[in-house]
Amino acid sequence: MRNLTLRNAVFFTLIIATALVLYACLEPESMDFFLKNDDVKDFIKKINETVLIDDQTGDNLTAGYKKITGLKNDKYYMVEILDVDEKPFNPNMYRFVSSDGQLSSAIENIGFVSGGSIINLINEYKYIIWSASILEGEMKLYDIENETKLPTATEKTVTADESGLSLRVPEENYYLNLDPFIKGGDFAISPILPIDPSNEKSKGEFIPGTKIIELKGEDTTTDYIFFDKNYDPGDSFKVLKVKIDPLIELDIILEPYEPPKLEIKIDPPEGIFSHNNIQLVTFEVTNADDFNSDSFEWYYNNKEIGRGSSITIDFESEDSIESGLNAVGSHYITVRATTGTGSQEIFYSATVFVTVNP
Repeated sequence: MRNLTLRNAVFFTLIIATALVLYACLEPESMDFFLKNDDVKDFIKKINETVLIDDQTGDNLTAGYKKITGLKNDKYYMVEILDVDEKPFNPNMYRFVSSDGQLSSAIENIGFVSGGSIINLINEYKYIIWSASILEGEMKLYDIENETKLPTATEKTVTADESGLSLRVPEENYYLNLDPFIKGGDFAISPILPIDPSNEKSKGEFIPGTKIIELKGEDTTTDYIFFDKNYDPGDSFKVLKVKIDPLIELDIILEPYEPPKLEIKIDPPEGIFSHNNIQLVTFEVTNADDFNSDSFEWYYNNKEIGRGSSITIDFESEDSIESGLNAVGSHYITVRATTGTGSQEIFYSATVFVTVNP
């Protein structure tokens, strides 16, 4: 028997008091009709009956009549169901909360709860509730054609933090090794972007014999939700957020200068390049002999990035990413050089504009 809470006791007292007042005012037959009215009985039942919860989420969830409220709309939830004797509801006791607040035994039906409530529950049953924890740490990434290339693939270490894993566009396909973070079990693939009716949630599969999964492709944001029923949900219910940046094009344009000038050659030739077919770009002054050999200086948005008559920039390198060389927007690379010495020294410059398109 469930104990009567203070809230319910107060409401129940009010009901009794209301009934006594009505009893004093009504004929016995009317009072009897009032107490037997289905709406009145249902109202009293709703006041006194709720589900029971064991909140493991830290979200201050609230138990109600056949529902639990207070869920966040940016988290994934699952529950374990216990009956009135606090025994497992059935051997497969775990359920996942779908976007409409219903419970499902299929992990691929999990979603952000739009209404903030888990609904259609059973009063007096106990629901232990977890939210998926963020999967963080260093992982091994492979950029290969397909899974058959895994045995000889070169791995790269990437780090997922609380905001997820952010990657550049792959040359072929991305595969991610989640060992030892994920023991096994099932996982769901929940596309966040792009928003497309055909881009539906699905149940994922590990590469057989491994903890390796294939990631979605270019210009996508995807949640991967994991759970292994052989382990406590607090340890095995996790979500990994993966964002793969869209294809970036480098539109390299030469700005003309009146002679005498610095003549710049670009290799590959100026034009539009994608991250899939460009890594290194060399900028070379072809008439370097017309200038003082030790005077060449290269700048990116007025920050010096090198010296000499030529410079090679890796637009895919961490330095380029950190310095913003391939950030979306307009940038310029300038070379400066001099002729003559002393009072006869003359400064010249030429600029290459770099436009990074989203």
